[in-house]
Amino acid sequence: MPLHIFWDNSNLWGSAQALRQVREPDVPWVALRVYFRNIYQLVTQDRPVTTRIMSGSVPPECEDLWEYARQIGFETNLLQRVKTDEDQRRHEQAVDELLHLKMSNVILDYDLPQTMVVLSGDSRESDYGTSFPSQVLRALRNGWDVEVYSASMCISQRTYSPIVQEFGTRLRIVHLDGQYESITFVRGGEYYEKDAAGIRTYFTVPERIVRPL
Repeated sequence: MPLHIFWDNSNLWGSAQALRQVREPDVPWVALRVYFRNIYQLVTQDRPVTTRIMSGSVPPECEDLWEYARQIGFETNLLQRVKTDEDQRRHEQAVDELLHLKMSNVILDYDLPQTMVVLSGDSRESDYGTSFPSQVLRALRNGWDVEVYSASMCISQRTYSPIVQEFGTRLRIVHLDGQYESITFVRGGEYYEKDAAGIRTYFTVPERIVRPL
């Protein structure tokens, strides 16, 4: 069945960082990189792909990732983080909602059989009442198969377990934990940390290359 891929880059990055804290706690977060090509290969497994949509936000930026995604046919939606009046921290603006909308569109636009692939374990409801689980349910109820990819600690079992019980093998939850060394690498080099006084302490991080799938 053709695949329709919806890639939440911010959530996937969060999954990689959550796994790093367990698997490589001595590696600073800034040195970790996600290896797009292997994740894409892991997901597609040479199956035909009809829809490729990736969303994320800046800062931070990783233009090489976005450019490669465009080269292999992804529609990329890169939105700005904005500060809220409440806490002055930067938050993503409409990244998830944009993916939710496009997920609904493909459900309406394509005849069965089809498979929806969601690279996000995010279960939160947006400010507009949408969420990834609600769109997954919508796809399943319309006869689609669905695959959800995320680190095990970044996906809500309480949310997805009842859906699996209802739809069985038509919903496939894939934990990325066992593929950590194949979907990430460590960029070696010199890094630094700042203390409360702003004094930098430099340290060296050894390189770790990607393990083949």
